[in-house]
Order: sequence, then structure tokens, then C-alpha cells
Amino acid sequence: MYEFGLGVACDDYCSKVLDICFLQLLEVETARSIFQDNLQQCNEVSERVVQHFVRCIETHGRHMQYLKFLQTIIKAEGSYIRKCQDVVMSEVCASRNISIFILQQFLCFTLKIQIAAAFS
Repeated sequence: MYEFGLGVACDDYCSKVLDICFLQLLEVETARSIFQDNLQQCNEVSERVVQHFVRCIETHGRHMQYLKFLQTIIKAEGSYIRKCQDVVMSEVCASRNISIFILQQFLCFTLKIQIAAAFS
């Protein structure tokens, strides 16, 4: 077992990091459930909430749950919410890493559709 400078064992440290990651993914799933098809909640989402989840992508990794949350708040009950679209786009465009992540996910999705169409 390795020791970090402050006497923290590697196993303990890794366990704490994994717990934090799990809690963050659980947080985003909970937030997504709250906003899912809830037009009133999506209309009232604050810029701070959007910033929080965009920063989570930057700091905690490129997990699809974060992107799915952003997708959830821009469309509810079949209607696109312009205010949320604008806030999400401004935050995403402010971060080059996130823009690349979203582009990669979009290209993968588009490629899957094209492959499925070719073999149907």
C-alpha cells in the first residue's frame, strides 16, 4: 500500500475519490429526474445550475449523465426552451473541452444512425 505525503493510504484515498464520483453522478441523475418533462422547472432553471453541471464535466470527467442533464433542461414536454438553450450554449462554448466532448458524442450518434440505415 502506498502512502501519500500526509500519511493517507492509497486505498483510502482511492475509495474516497470513487465515493465522490459516485455521489456526483447520483446528484446529476437526481437533478435530471427533477427536471425531466417538467416545463415549469426547466423554465426556472438558473444559470448557476447550468454552470455547475458544465463545470462537473470539466472537473470530474466526461460522463454522459452530465450531457443528458443538459439535454433534459433544454426540452420539456415536447417544447424547446430558448432561455435554457441560450444558457447551455453560452456555457458550453466558453469551454473548449466540453465543446469537443459534445461534438464527439454527436458524431458517434450520427454515425450509428447512418450504419443502422445502411444495414436495414
